[in-house]
Amino acid sequence: MVKDVEIHDLGSLDLRWHPATDQLRGTDVYGTEGADEDWSVAYENSSFDQFLFTTSDCAKWLIAEKDQVLGWYADEAREIIRSSTSDEAYTAKWYRREDHLEDPWISLNDHWDSLREVVFEARDVMED
Repeated sequence: MVKDVEIHDLGSLDLRWHPATDQLRGTDVYGTEGADEDWSVAYENSSFDQFLFTTSDCAKWLIAEKDQVLGWYADEAREIIRSSTSDEAYTAKWYRREDHLEDPWISLNDHWDSLREVVFEARDVMED
């Protein structure tokens, strides 16, 4: 099973993300499922082995194993199974730090190479 996480596109540099603070643990619940505004359902007890991250227009996306997304890491290479930029597996450096609620930062390439390639960020860092 793949956990599908829709996010906002950075192409316009709209840095507003979902208000989640659970770092993809699946514990945050808010909004109404399927609504036009931000929403999330609990999935912490669901059985799945991959995440699919996609921009709202599906132009940018990636699939990664659950164990590559979860865990704690900083600027560490994580394996991407497939993405909108490659049919072959490759790695990109991401962030998921325990004390940073804006994490994880999931991107198509190494995080600091281009912020326009970020496909998931857990919460709006501009709100603080």
